[in-house]
Amino acid sequence: MAVTIEQVNKLFTIGERSRLTPELIKSILDLYSKKEGGPDAIVEILKKPPYNTKFNKSIIQRTVNRAIKAKIIERVPVKEMKTIVAQTIYTAENPREIYNTVREVTETDFITTQKSKTGKRLSRAPSWAKYKVVYATPENLETTAIPKKFHGIQYYKTKQIADAALKERLTTSFIPVGDPKLSRIKRQRTRAENVKEVTKLSSEADKANIKAIQGGIAEINKYFKNLKNKGAILGHLGGSVN
Repeated sequence: MAVTIEQVNKLFTIGERSRLTPELIKSILDLYSKKEGGPDAIVEILKKPPYNTKFNKSIIQRTVNRAIKAKIIERVPVKEMKTIVAQTIYTAENPREIYNTVREVTETDFITTQKSKTGKRLSRAPSWAKYKVVYATPENLETTAIPKKFHGIQYYKTKQIADAALKERLTTSFIPVGDPKLSRIKRQRTRAENVKEVTKLSSEADKANIKAIQGGIAEINKYFKNLKNKGAILGHLGGSVN
């Protein structure tokens, strides 16, 4: 049921110089009740015809809260607002892209405290935020070389800044300079690719031989590793390797 002017006049004391007329208050409460959006969305609606007026979000919020408390209107769950529903309709042709995509900040970002996969509570979007990017959070935060500015949800003032940040993230490997693991990883990948290429057209017997050779190489490497360790221990004790 729509709010009446009589209800507005009874609940609100409106000064002569106030820009909030009974008719405007009624429109604000009707927009909220019809699920057009929360205070942020209503502020934007009021800027356009036929209203053509600007109000602070806090004024809209207080007006709505007072009407809810007086039971003139009912509180609308955020997820039911049309502005939110429109953002959650995705199809096979228009799938939702979460990670590494520049998106506009929504009303939900300002009022909802989100929870990450690790169980950590994420703060709400700051008031100045206009755009956001969701980056994948590294599994090991203690050893990762990826800067914190590329962890989880990050907010930006302009689309240009957001685009630049995302480009930096996608074009940088963030491998520490002189990382001793890097050369070893490259060798392992090259060896695996070579073995895969060799065995692609091999017979079952050849594949079995290759597997046996690989096992033998592993045993040899293990032997020399143990021998090296043994030598180091004996050398420390003043002995020798026989």
